[in-house]
Amino acid sequence: MTVKKVLLKSLDSKINLDDFDDEGLFYILPTEDSLIDKRVNYIHDKGFLKNIKFMTFDALFFQTAPPTNPNPLYSFYVLKKILRKYFPKEEYFHDFSKNIYDFFNDIFVEGIDFSSLLTFKDTFIKSLYEVIEEYESFFAKKNMTLYKAYRKSICQLKIKTLIVDGFVDFRYWHLKLIEDISENSDVYIHLPFNLKEFNLIEKNLEIFKKMGFEIECDDAKELDSYLKGKNIEIIKGQNFYNNMVFSYIKKSINESSIKNLSIILNDKSMGELLYACQDLEELSFDLDRKIFDFIGDQIKVYFNFLDKKNRDNIMLRTQLHYIPISQDVDKILQILYMNNFSRIEDFDEKFKDNLFIDKNHIGDFLDFVDQIKTEKIDPYNDLDYYINFLKNLEDKIREILDRDFENLKDAEIYRVGNLSLDQIDKFINIADSFKDMYDKISFKEFREILFTYLDSISLKSLRNYEGIKTASLDKIYYSNNEIGIYLSYDKNKNLYKKNFIYNDDNMEDLKRIGLVKDYNQIELIELIYRLCNDKKSIFLIKNDEISNSLNLIKTRGNIEISTYEDNYISSALNAYENINREDDFKLDSTNICQLKRILENRSFSATDFDSYVKSGRDFLIERVFKIEEYEDSFKEVDYLKDGSIYHKILENYFKNRKVYDEDYLKNLIMKETFPKCSKVEDLSFSDKFKFIKDFSYLLDIVRADTDTNRINKDFMPKLFEQRFSFDIGPINLVGSIDRIDAKDDEEILIDYKSSSSSTRTAADVFNNKSFQSVIYALARKNKDKKIAGFYYKIIKNFKNVPIFVNEKYIDKYDKGRFYKSDDEINEFLDNATNKIIELYKDMCDGVFYNEDEKKKGN
Repeated sequence: MTVKKVLLKSLDSKINLDDFDDEGLFYILPTEDSLIDKRVNYIHDKGFLKNIKFMTFDALFFQTAPPTNPNPLYSFYVLKKILRKYFPKEEYFHDFSKNIYDFFNDIFVEGIDFSSLLTFKDTFIKSLYEVIEEYESFFAKKNMTLYKAYRKSICQLKIKTLIVDGFVDFRYWHLKLIEDISENSDVYIHLPFNLKEFNLIEKNLEIFKKMGFEIECDDAKELDSYLKGKNIEIIKGQNFYNNMVFSYIKKSINESSIKNLSIILNDKSMGELLYACQDLEELSFDLDRKIFDFIGDQIKVYFNFLDKKNRDNIMLRTQLHYIPISQDVDKILQILYMNNFSRIEDFDEKFKDNLFIDKNHIGDFLDFVDQIKTEKIDPYNDLDYYINFLKNLEDKIREILDRDFENLKDAEIYRVGNLSLDQIDKFINIADSFKDMYDKISFKEFREILFTYLDSISLKSLRNYEGIKTASLDKIYYSNNEIGIYLSYDKNKNLYKKNFIYNDDNMEDLKRIGLVKDYNQIELIELIYRLCNDKKSIFLIKNDEISNSLNLIKTRGNIEISTYEDNYISSALNAYENINREDDFKLDSTNICQLKRILENRSFSATDFDSYVKSGRDFLIERVFKIEEYEDSFKEVDYLKDGSIYHKILENYFKNRKVYDEDYLKNLIMKETFPKCSKVEDLSFSDKFKFIKDFSYLLDIVRADTDTNRINKDFMPKLFEQRFSFDIGPINLVGSIDRIDAKDDEEILIDYKSSSSSTRTAADVFNNKSFQSVIYALARKNKDKKIAGFYYKIIKNFKNVPIFVNEKYIDKYDKGRFYKSDDEINEFLDNATNKIIELYKDMCDGVFYNEDEKKKGN
């Protein structure tokens, strides 16, 4: 006799896996995030997983699913063909079919009886009964099913005990799976949601009672008693909302750690804001983001061009990188923009005399016209013709993607590009199954099928597990964290489908048959559970408006809304409260005295003066008026960045090797990045990907810097992140130099930049608009070193960008525009030193620059 038990417990209840025999123990959690979280915590506590299988229902389903479910793309087009018979006059037929398909899919997933459609008031819904009958019958004849089905031979998984933990609600197929497993295995359902106010829990209990489950229940409590004494804040930001958000994120990191902080989003757009600002704010977020499918997009552009060669499509086609034209793109685009045309036929031989075009470019332009005229596809052919056309196109795109990676070494573009091409391969395999529907097919229809597939796929960014966990509530309500920051809870979330069937008129019938659930109640239970298990919860809102769910929490928890005081500057997004927020702001005499005391007691970085010269206002906002106590808490976070690890690896490499040694570099990467693992083959998939990325990047640096034919080959990398601290008059300057290449006491100073756009020019340096290279040089001269030059090294292409080179120590190899004599460099450094002192005095006097204007506060 098997055990079948539901454990209805209080919100702080936790299941103890050690109470169960781990042999054949399957532990089912509601989301992927909660699964990762629980598994990591278990390993942290116990050191290993034993024999426990941590899974989601989806993962369990895929181990038991039969190969009888049709591909969704294929089943959609089968339904679309059936719908055409019943609704031949429907105007927007593709979108109409999508809505019906989603509706039918919900019916199959929830196991709803087709005949229930006949009970609807809406006559249109009633008319769909015959459609779904024919749709299901089509696949039944092929021994295929549209239900989310599984093998009854689930016992092959050897499940002795199944624990289902943390589900607020269950899908139909979840319940069927539980019911069948309970015939031969012990099953425990842990529901830590015993709240008096919610009838959803009672409905779930009734379902399990009918399945023969025993109910073990704690005394239910009211919401007020759970919220009493919980640390929950609601804060409105008014005009300082963005600054408030980032301020509280940074304060929370300081209070706890990145690992123990979660950001819960009630609106996807807020996630995009966090992602867009993370570099500016020096933060990183673990966001599940859909990334742009640039290859799929270019295929769409090309297929639209083949279908209709009008002006817009020609212009877009000309710019395709992965399906390139043979001519100079910029020149061709310039000609196209200058000439008025509406279709490709306008560019015939007679028309060339009327072209606005440089005579030197006529030949190239006519070649371009010939190329795009010859790019054709048959308007009607068999399926294999179009599949082969797409295959050939894919092969050409892959060649360009591989070539780009060899030249540019951009691992993320290469990864996303290959993911996209893998999806094209999948589509080609799926398209083969359409042969039983089409003897021949039009190009327009094939294009529509391809575009439907491309629109349905989702290319995901790599998870940043070192970042702050950021997700919607339904994904992380059952994860463990100390602090939760809740964003966008000042407005209600639309929890219902954007589908014309799911309208207000049908809602009562949809709920009655079980197709629409009380999503507001589900979300509210998830929210309450999360609030009662976090040590601290902070809701950040814009004004006094709040959502219905937050209003309930506020009322029942007796929580007051407080107003944010804008006294923490997280970045340049907001100004300091004592600064007039106009561009021509002034400081009053009181603030000048306060500012002078701050400046006299602070150290200056190598880029502080650059910031001051560019914009005195930004210098104050970003670098002076900030809370100093938070700086130390970020140091540990900074060391997590790849740059510091790369520097350490390179420093160790060049201390021990002067020549190219691939194996030694591999060993260093393993030692520094994966200290607990000695072999690459033993790494996890994600770690292997990181190793390949790190190895590829560092290998190129080492190869370039050990090339015996390189410029400055006598100088070898010696120091990385070399810290300095020295004084110029009353000014204390501190910082670190990314890299120093040395030959005896002669040194080349190098600063790494992500791209050439982030470098300063030699003109900036010699015209006293940039002082970073000056301060680096003075720091090393202070150590009696001879300055041979200063370079930026661009990490994307490993290119050196010289600012100045001392011809006394390095022979000229170009026209010499960056070369200076030793006397010229010393004179320049002396003048720059005087300028730094002058700028410091201006700061203390309240003088600020906004590009070309000077503003003086009195």
